Amino acid sequence: MFEEIWAKTGKDGVPDYPLLAHLLDAASAMTAVWSQWLRPGLRQMLEEELGDNALEVAMFAAGVHDIGKANPVFSGQVAAKRDAESARIWEAMRKRLREEGYEGTNISPHTAQESFLRRHEQVGAAHFVEDKPGWSESDACDEWLPLVVMGHHGRFALDYGYMPEGFRHVQGKWGEARLYLEQAVEKACGISKSQLPQRVSVPAIILLSGMVILADRLASTDESIVDAKGLLASGKLSLQSPREWVEKRSQFFADLLSSTLGTYQGFSDPTEEILGPYRARGPQVGALDVAGGLWLVMAATGSGKTEASLLRHAAWDESLTLLLPTQAVTNAQMRRLREIFASTGNTAALAHGMAALEEFYDVGLADENGVEFKDADQTVGARGLFPTDFVSRGSARLLASVTVGTIDQALMASLPLKWTHLRLLALANSHVVVDEAHTLDEYQQELACVLLHWLGATNTRVTLLSATMDSRRRQKFLRAYSGQEPTLSPPAFPATELVASRRQNSHDSSTEVAVTELEMEPYSLSLDLVDSADTCADHIAWAKKLRTQYPKSRLGIVTNQINRAQEIARALADAGQEVLVLHSRMTAQHRVENAQALEDLLGPAGTGEGITVVGTQAIEAALDIDLDALSIDMAPASSIIQRAGRGWRRHDDARSDRVPGMERLPLRVVAGTHEGWHLPYLASPLNRAHSWLAGRTELMIPDDLQELVETEVRRAGDKTVQSDLEEWAKGSLERQAAGGWSKQIQQAMDPDALAIDFSGLTFVETDDDEFPATRFIESDSARVILLDPNGTIPGGWGGTLEDLRNISKGRGNGDRVQSKLRQAMGASIQISSSLLKRMQESGGEFAVLADGPKALKGVLIGSLPDNMFYDPLVGLRGA
Repeated sequence: MFEEIWAKTGKDGVPDYPLLAHLLDAASAMTAVWSQWLRPGLRQMLEEELGDNALEVAMFAAGVHDIGKANPVFSGQVAAKRDAESARIWEAMRKRLREEGYEGTNISPHTAQESFLRRHEQVGAAHFVEDKPGWSESDACDEWLPLVVMGHHGRFALDYGYMPEGFRHVQGKWGEARLYLEQAVEKACGISKSQLPQRVSVPAIILLSGMVILADRLASTDESIVDAKGLLASGKLSLQSPREWVEKRSQFFADLLSSTLGTYQGFSDPTEEILGPYRARGPQVGALDVAGGLWLVMAATGSGKTEASLLRHAAWDESLTLLLPTQAVTNAQMRRLREIFASTGNTAALAHGMAALEEFYDVGLADENGVEFKDADQTVGARGLFPTDFVSRGSARLLASVTVGTIDQALMASLPLKWTHLRLLALANSHVVVDEAHTLDEYQQELACVLLHWLGATNTRVTLLSATMDSRRRQKFLRAYSGQEPTLSPPAFPATELVASRRQNSHDSSTEVAVTELEMEPYSLSLDLVDSADTCADHIAWAKKLRTQYPKSRLGIVTNQINRAQEIARALADAGQEVLVLHSRMTAQHRVENAQALEDLLGPAGTGEGITVVGTQAIEAALDIDLDALSIDMAPASSIIQRAGRGWRRHDDARSDRVPGMERLPLRVVAGTHEGWHLPYLASPLNRAHSWLAGRTELMIPDDLQELVETEVRRAGDKTVQSDLEEWAKGSLERQAAGGWSKQIQQAMDPDALAIDFSGLTFVETDDDEFPATRFIESDSARVILLDPNGTIPGGWGGTLEDLRNISKGRGNGDRVQSKLRQAMGASIQISSSLLKRMQESGGEFAVLADGPKALKGVLIGSLPDNMFYDPLVGLRGA
């Protein structure tokens, strides 16, 4: 019955896979998502929400997700650009539908009245609304099933004006078909529609919506369809036996999920595998015993915070999402985690815009005996962390068993973007660890609070790591997660704080914060505060003096501006020093190479000496390098502490040979007296840090750190000075901008949300072409691929513009195309719109790749104008 209604086309474009088969596949796939991928805490939450037959409810929701494909516009569609043979097949299919009594197969999908029929997920939602007028203004909890069905293609979008009125025109045989399909799914799942819960909470709706997406994606894989077609042809499967279909196919999807999405595998001996030969110290002590909730770890740089978060993670079997502030430190952290997780077998993803450049995606897989193999979706027996095609792109990267990404990947879940509900599910299914949590600006803090609200509502474990958490951020984050105003004691440093989740606190009016003060061996830095009319000259003179005094030393200079870093690095290199540079005005490949070189030479196993490192803020956060002496630009307190944390990070027997007689880290802080010295920071927080440091000759660790960090908190009366007023105005603008984007997410998460509020989760319209972003962008920028026919630019594109166009069109061998795509991305550099304009005015010509792979869409390609050049040491100059 109704097997003529199709759901999927084969590789030849023929619509030969029945809709009922796909619906039963999705219900079967949900059994694997539920039992293998969903963490136990979320399963328990959904069982409390959905009742004793919670799995069957979830299976039914997945099973009916595509029921809206039984409509004349979808099933009778005529796509353009088909060859004559395909057109003949499709016309025969449409003819058969007409002969079977289906009306409307010639309806145009472009008429306004029938516009909603173009989206089968809208028709599916309409089927379960049952023609109820004004349903979108109903309580979302009452309309949970149509919402779940509606969201499976990434958006909760409806043509409210026509949907259910237009739907009345396509009942008849189509209505009979949908009713039959619904009843078949009921039989397959062992539950009737009348047994479904009348109301489902908003968090459960979001979770179910994401789970249905996962089940649909598993059911839509080529492996799934090929397997089912073979079983149908052999008579081993029958659409007349829906229950037997699910019973037989569930095992297939259990195996498929293991090899594509993956099931988290933990450590056999967490202490040994995470700490190695070292004893637990500081925040690592007792981390295995930290239960649910938000755990805030405030401890000095180098105290083992990351290992503490992994020890906490190891206590429960659930996915891990580790988030960091920049791409460079994200890449480094992935390399580190691959060593720690070497004895496990977990799907993994590196999640940021340039992740494809990393060697993680080139490494072959190996089984437990060390035998290598490489097949992206045949990973049974693979060890360590490995990628699969299923979790390699976009929001799907958050679904991996272990995801290492930039904080932006999580903050996207606080914005009205496509697939937001899938991101929210992925994060709720994980232990979320945010390293360097203090780096979030006012804009990102507002987005983070929306996300923490969600994670608290789903009782998701969260760990925040920071050496520099001021009291304002601390209170804001704890309040957002717990749902209550936390009872806070004065900040202690170093210490950990644990607060219960919003879900745990749902019946309480207040919540306590459990504080554990940590023991730490005190030490001090030698502090030298300098006011200078020429900060570049000052850093250069310092480096030359120390290089003469300590030829083998590892010196570090961190400036606030790229131009200053370039000037200093070039001057020192010309003076004969070995210099490594890191900042954002370099090609992606150049940055990757330099970051790797820094880690190799100055990392935990590095033996480099006689090196001077020069960079900007790109150096200060989570980059695990160890320097002997530092000269830095004045910066906000947290940045000063982070920069200082790049020196004397660990015991090093060779240090006494490199800097004989030096007993503690010399930290030189240079404040400018010239105009604009503070940029890109506001002057006010720098002035407050300067006032606190003035007159001090040493910085005591840990005693002084919290007091210094608190200088970042603007006092209530700080609007009397112009610089303080600018700080207040900028913070207010960032908070307002973030709230403007995230308010729709917050409305949809409200327990009393209406069905129409769910459209705000994934869709936004603006009149000025603005787009939701995870960072507060005051000026636009563009990614530019630099053509390099002479081979003088590290990572530059040595081919032609036509070569790039061919890559963008996907021409050639698949592996070769991927390799060339990575080369093209490595040749790219992020350039501000103002700089790009100056380049164009100076004769630079840039073309746009409008089609092809997503990674290259909208990217500019061109050569530098005559008045600019790329210095292989310090990056793009003349800007």
